[in-house]
Amino acid sequence: MRRKKPKDALVSEIKIENYEGFIMDIDAYNRYLNAEQLTKIATYGRAMIKEIKKVGEKVDTVSAKIDKTRKELGEKIDRVGEKIEEFKTDLRTYLDLRFKEIEEEIARIKAKIGMS
Repeated sequence: MRRKKPKDALVSEIKIENYEGFIMDIDAYNRYLNAEQLTKIATYGRAMIKEIKKVGEKVDTVSAKIDKTRKELGEKIDRVGEKIEEFKTDLRTYLDLRFKEIEEEIARIKAKIGMS
């Protein structure tokens, strides 16, 4: 004991005396340390569970917003599709009318120049 000391320690004196206080049994000390660690685990574990629940609530909120946005976008896309179909119908009707007018005009021109 006199020869072994912590590395880089400056030891000025070593006294060997009898200790009069209580010294806990090694098994009891081991149980005490385990209980301390379990207490810390339980304390931090509860805090972590609370944080996980908060994160879960945030995820639920974000998920609900995503679902709402997805639904709104779907409705808008459906409306755009309806508008496109209306436009196609209007364009088809317009083109049919114009082709008919052009065909009639061509027929009149042919009749005037004697091609009919």
